[in-house]
Amino acid sequence: MARTETGRAAARPRAARGKRPDSWTVVGPAGLSAADARDRVRDLLADADLADDEVPSVPPGIAAGDVPLEALAEAAERLRDALAELGQAPSASPWRLAGLTDADRLDLRRLAQVVKRLLSASSAVEDGLVKGLAARAFTPTHLDLMADWLAAGGSAPLVPTGDAREVVGPTWHAHAAHVREQVEAYRQAHVPHLGPFTPGALAADLDRALAAAQHADTRLLTRKRRRREVVAALADVVRPGADVDLAALSDALGALVEARDDLPALVRTVGELPGVALPAGWNALDDDEVASLDRALQAWEAAAALEPAGEPDGAAELDAATLAIVAASDALPPNAAGSLRALADAWRGLIDAMQVGAVDAVFWQAGRTLAETLAHDGPLWHADVSKAGGLTRLTRWVRVRAALAELDGYGLTEVGDLVRAGRLDAETVGDAIALAVARAVLDERLTATGLTVDEPVDGTGDEAAEDAADDTVAETADATGSASAGPGALGLLSGRGTDTGAGVPHPDLPGDLVIRSALASRYVPAADAPVLDLFVLDNVGISSNLAKVRAQIDDILTAEAPVTAERLARLVARRFGLERLREARRATILQTVPKGRLHRSPNGDLVVWHLAQDPATWTGYRVPADGTRRDVADVPYEELRNALADVARRAHGLPEDRLVSLTAGAFGIARPSAAARQRLSEAVTTALREGVLVRRAEALFAP
Repeated sequence: MARTETGRAAARPRAARGKRPDSWTVVGPAGLSAADARDRVRDLLADADLADDEVPSVPPGIAAGDVPLEALAEAAERLRDALAELGQAPSASPWRLAGLTDADRLDLRRLAQVVKRLLSASSAVEDGLVKGLAARAFTPTHLDLMADWLAAGGSAPLVPTGDAREVVGPTWHAHAAHVREQVEAYRQAHVPHLGPFTPGALAADLDRALAAAQHADTRLLTRKRRRREVVAALADVVRPGADVDLAALSDALGALVEARDDLPALVRTVGELPGVALPAGWNALDDDEVASLDRALQAWEAAAALEPAGEPDGAAELDAATLAIVAASDALPPNAAGSLRALADAWRGLIDAMQVGAVDAVFWQAGRTLAETLAHDGPLWHADVSKAGGLTRLTRWVRVRAALAELDGYGLTEVGDLVRAGRLDAETVGDAIALAVARAVLDERLTATGLTVDEPVDGTGDEAAEDAADDTVAETADATGSASAGPGALGLLSGRGTDTGAGVPHPDLPGDLVIRSALASRYVPAADAPVLDLFVLDNVGISSNLAKVRAQIDDILTAEAPVTAERLARLVARRFGLERLREARRATILQTVPKGRLHRSPNGDLVVWHLAQDPATWTGYRVPADGTRRDVADVPYEELRNALADVARRAHGLPEDRLVSLTAGAFGIARPSAAARQRLSEAVTTALREGVLVRRAEALFAP
């Protein structure tokens, strides 16, 4: 939109611009008047080269005076200086994973040690096949699962992940848990009655021995001798050095007969479990044979737990890697599993020492595997570690991270997003923050003073004043990007860029039209109050605990599916009393999701579905209750796509920016943030690729 005057003209003496009502010069809690804030907005827009989505959102507390503007200005200056000193785009810094914020208290010796330990652990994975498997890991937890899988092959045949994906599912897990319970029940019932006999006694001719013992019981003079003869006949199945109680021989043999007769039913139960083949004569009283069964179950479970991650073809690559290892399992080095555990521990050591947060990890990794990140950044880390003085580049990054953390503390979290995305740099970040703050203060002043855009500037109502008011309105509307008129139109600046407030009905597409759509239904979030003890989640490897965790997952899916994997993990964690979710815990929770529920959306989202839902045919979307909103980051792609198509269809085509705004409104977001707009724009891109939307001239349509 063309501006009505330049920044220099806007800065002319106020006396030349006519009088304003007193309200224009009333200083607000942030220390600026509406006139001052407006002048700052106009001057910055005239002089700064900033796109609208490069201006961060500002929390209401800034305009309310909760943070001194001088402190914000100093923080912005520190970030500007740190970015200039960094000497490269933040996205190119090899140390961008670090969440450290105190450059003056860095433990350079420890940081150098963890870097060297990681590089050494990576070099120690020498076997080509094992290295190829490790190259598919995206997290240290993923490396642990790979190590578990390899370790399971130490005493049982390795299971390819492709086979496990076909065999192991909720029914298999339930059957395996039942097998373990039945084996344990059998052993509790019969092991105590083995007495002096070995488990091999079940293969002896117990019927004949019992009959002979019972016959001996009827003889008065030869009883003891006959009992000894029975024991002698069973000498091969009596433990060395064990004493046999001759008086209780018949009872002991009777208990063995009962154990033998109960065994076939147990063998049938075990044999019905897919993937498990018992050897002939398998004996549940034999500790070694029971352990062998458990190792076989663990091999299938470890293969099933080794889920593919990353891009859609990750499953095929993982399956190929594990199949190659199975084929060459006899030639694997004995320390294969240990080397991957050591590598996982080394990664954890680096993550801990660098205080890597979730945002830092995503920014640094950018969809790459650990091996890919290490191949690119490892040599740069090593060079920085080896320099005289040590870790110069890390120190520079830490200063950037500290400045971002300071602004995060003031509520300006979008500054970090924009810096990491390369949208703001040392030259523009100061102006962007200043503009965001000035806009927020201007809106607070207009709202607090009751100024309206149709009010004469000097309050007289004469024609000259009306002209001045029109100029003021045009200038302010131009500066703020708003062409709306009428009372409160400039209130659109409030909390600019934040996802706050319910959707505002739009004259072209009333808010209630969305909920009346046949495709839209009311969104009802799943409960997240704690219901179970954290012990259950900490010990999910126990079958009964796994069942409890999956029961919570099923309950959440019944209420809210489809749901993004990230939101599902958060909801499950909260039900076990966890408010903060670490990466390892998130991975553990998602590993418990039953097979067939987790799907990768066309845009790359990981989404968990209810069994009754088919992602390929699902056309609905869910809108929140009045006065509430849904965070688009938590809305699955399929819902975003369906909502975009529905809004475009009923509006008979819309420009992309307008479609994004109205779709955000459908999810209760009156003023979408830069991040929300980006997610919706990416959904538009994917929907165009899928053919759900089509572009004609400057508008988007749903065919």
